[in-house]
Amino acid sequence: EQITTERALPLPPGWLTGVPDLSPSDALLRFFKCPVPPNRPDLIEWVRSTENVEYIYQQIDVVNSLLLEAPDCPKDVNPDDLLIIGTYTLESSFYRLLNGWGNTPKRSTADLIFVSPYLKLLIQALRNLPSRHFYKGFGVRVLDATTPFLNQAYQNYKTQFAVGKPVNFHSVSSFSRDENLLTAFLEGTTKPLIVLQCEEIEGYSLEEISMVKRMFD
Repeated sequence: EQITTERALPLPPGWLTGVPDLSPSDALLRFFKCPVPPNRPDLIEWVRSTENVEYIYQQIDVVNSLLLEAPDCPKDVNPDDLLIIGTYTLESSFYRLLNGWGNTPKRSTADLIFVSPYLKLLIQALRNLPSRHFYKGFGVRVLDATTPFLNQAYQNYKTQFAVGKPVNFHSVSSFSRDENLLTAFLEGTTKPLIVLQCEEIEGYSLEEISMVKRMFD
C-alpha cells in the first residue's frame, strides 16, 4: 500500500468502462506479462511467480477445488464472481500486483493494462453480491510499514495521519472485523506497522467466500 507525499492521483472518471471485458481466466492470464511496479522491490518475487503460466492455472484450480466445488459454496453467487473474489483473497500475486500498480505515483490507465481487466471484474463481482454481504461497522487494517512507500508515511506519521486529514488508498482495501487481530499483530512482530481503526466502514463481508479460512482450516 502507499501513502506518501508523492501521491497516486485519481484516474479519469469512468475509465474502467473502456477496459476490455474478459473472462475470469483471461483476466488472470494478463498477469503473465505484468511488470514490477516502479520502486516496489518487495513485489519482484511475486512478479516472478506470474511469469509461470502454470502458477496462474494452479491458483485457479485451488479456488475451484476449495470454493466452487465445496459443499458450502454459496449457491446464490455467480461462479465467475466467486472465482474472481476467491483468487483475490488468496495469499498470492494477484492482489499484491493489482494494488501495487494502483498505488503507483503518476501511473496512467495505460500502465494498468495488465491488471485493469481483473480489477473491472472484481468490482463487478463485489457489486453483484447478495445483500447479506453488505457490511457497515467496525474495521481494523494493519499495514507492513517496511515496504518502501509505507515506510515514508511511517517515518512522517504525524503529518501523514494528522487528525482530519483524509487517507486515500488507490487500491482494493481489506479490513478485518476482529478486534483481536490488532493484538495478535502487535504481539507477533517487531517490525514497524501502520494500524487503521475505523468505527464505520462500508463494504462487503467475504467470510463465506474468502480463501484465507479455506486454505488454513
